[in-house]
Amino acid sequence: MKIVFATDKILDIPYNTLKGINLSNESLHRALLENVDMSNSNFINTDFRGAFLSGSNLSNCNFSDASFITAFLMDTNLENSNLEKCRIIACNLKNANLKKANLNGANVNGAIFDNCNLEGAIMTCIDIEKASFKNSTFNDKTEWPKNFNPVFFGSKKADT
Repeated sequence: MKIVFATDKILDIPYNTLKGINLSNESLHRALLENVDMSNSNFINTDFRGAFLSGSNLSNCNFSDASFITAFLMDTNLENSNLEKCRIIACNLKNANLKKANLNGANVNGAIFDNCNLEGAIMTCIDIEKASFKNSTFNDKTEWPKNFNPVFFGSKKADT
């Protein structure tokens, strides 16, 4: 299978699909991966800087220590994914499903979580007060940093 990049680079990988694979420690900087099923995969310490991932299924993935700086993740499904200690700086996640995702220790400075489902997510992030949460939803199971008020930052509690 080939992964194409916005830089005209092409990466040959030994898989027929991106679902259930291991591309840990890979450089996917500016990769064109929109509307792709990459669920149940390992991307530990993978570089997704500036990558185009909008509309993709990224559920149940391990992205711990990955870099999503300036990446495009609008309308993605990240449900049950591990994003611990990721660099999600200036990343656009508008309309993403982050239900039950783990963002513990992730740096979210400048990230856009507008209209996201954050129900049950672990949002104990670095620089969380520098992220946007307009119209995102959370519930009683969502974990926030101590003294962080998600409503003040535009998030709203989901109707139960």
